[in-house]
Amino acid sequence: MAYNCDNRASWTALWRRHPSSYQEALLSCAAAATLTRSRLPFDQHRSRSERQQPLSEVGRLEEGLAAIDEAVAIRRTLARANPDTHLPGLAQALNNRSFRLSEVRRLDESLAAIDEAVGYFRTFAQANPDTHLPHLAQALNNLAHGLEAAGRMEAALAAINEGVSYYRTLAEAHPDTHLPGLAASLNNLSNRLAEVGRYEESLAAIDEAVGYFRTFAQANPDTHLPHLAQALNNLASRLTAVQRLEEGLAAIHEAVTVRRTLAEANPEAHLPDLAQALNNLGIQLGKVGRFEEGLAANREGVNYYRALARVTPHAHLPNLAVLLNNLSNRLAEVGRYEEGLAAINEAIDYFRMLARASPDAYLPDLAQALTSQATRLREVERQDEGLTAIREAVNYYRALAGANPDTHLPDLALALNNLSVQLAAVGLHYTVRWSCTTKAWPPSARPSTTTVPWPELTRTPTCPTSPWH
Repeated sequence: MAYNCDNRASWTALWRRHPSSYQEALLSCAAAATLTRSRLPFDQHRSRSERQQPLSEVGRLEEGLAAIDEAVAIRRTLARANPDTHLPGLAQALNNRSFRLSEVRRLDESLAAIDEAVGYFRTFAQANPDTHLPHLAQALNNLAHGLEAAGRMEAALAAINEGVSYYRTLAEAHPDTHLPGLAASLNNLSNRLAEVGRYEESLAAIDEAVGYFRTFAQANPDTHLPHLAQALNNLASRLTAVQRLEEGLAAIHEAVTVRRTLAEANPEAHLPDLAQALNNLGIQLGKVGRFEEGLAANREGVNYYRALARVTPHAHLPNLAVLLNNLSNRLAEVGRYEEGLAAINEAIDYFRMLARASPDAYLPDLAQALTSQATRLREVERQDEGLTAIREAVNYYRALAGANPDTHLPDLALALNNLSVQLAAVGLHYTVRWSCTTKAWPPSARPSTTTVPWPELTRTPTCPTSPWH
């Protein structure tokens, strides 16, 4: 089928009449855009600070980080000689470096960089609030992200609350300039509130943010439709947290519609976001019992990420692994357990590879996927293999909780609970296996089921032959 990547009018009809062709077209346009972009001439005269952003966009994250590292080093040298002139530039470069470090999951260094930047911006804002208060508000927003990644949830909430208060002050004086910053900060405040269990306040914050983003998107859709889609995604999560499931489903449906429109216009930029929104739609559909629709949404998202990962694996393989984990859950919801096991097995292969290269970043994901694998194995009566999987997950969570208890102790507790369930399943399994023969044995001659403690069993024993057969 022929299709024009720039012909937006034809996309909706293609989606409705030929869904598989629609997906093929969207993927082809994304791949074509990536390949075309890779052949564009590079402007050698652009500065390093200008160059590092697009390098990251095409997955060359380490090269992007090297560029901003060099920029920070230059700014430090200049600031030592002339702090009044160059300290603001150093602070901004540190802010950017923090973002780049977070992209490569060097989270402790990322937090240190943004913490240093906030210190500088706080000093500047005290001396010249008109110029530097917006910078401080933005840096506090980024600091909250870093603190959250480090498991310091209450500190993250305090940082974003301070940032929101500054943006409110700024927006009252200059709404056209600062309302977008307020809306973005409210979105992040909602996330931080949800992380500490304050769901009603979290819902109020994201509801306010969505209202602003709707207004912005009506006036300037090219700029603000992506922000509206992200806010709607978070609104769906907040509504679900307070058990308003149908409203949550409506919000994520709208987010998917917006993401689809954006991906049709620019697949390279927006296809990953559409894939993620479809993943979230699949989860939400499952929560209201619409399992087949949830599976279809999740599978479409997996298809997109699989194609994206073939072109830029560094950027998209982690997300493909996450969506495969969720696809496994959707398949299990409709009783397709073997397919669910195949999906989680593939996800674990990817997470093992990622964790070998970056254990701090991906070991939690591997542990979570192993927990899911244990469940899938139990569903197909492979209890011993499931026990091996959940034990491996528990070992990882023990190590993670030892290094960062605030973040990972809850995960360890849940994994231990799942280990208990898996051990019980193995114990029941052995009881059932023994029962195949013990009815033929007289009570005094029946084999003992307690000679080997069942938690220590690693393989299914063969039922002994009755001497009376």
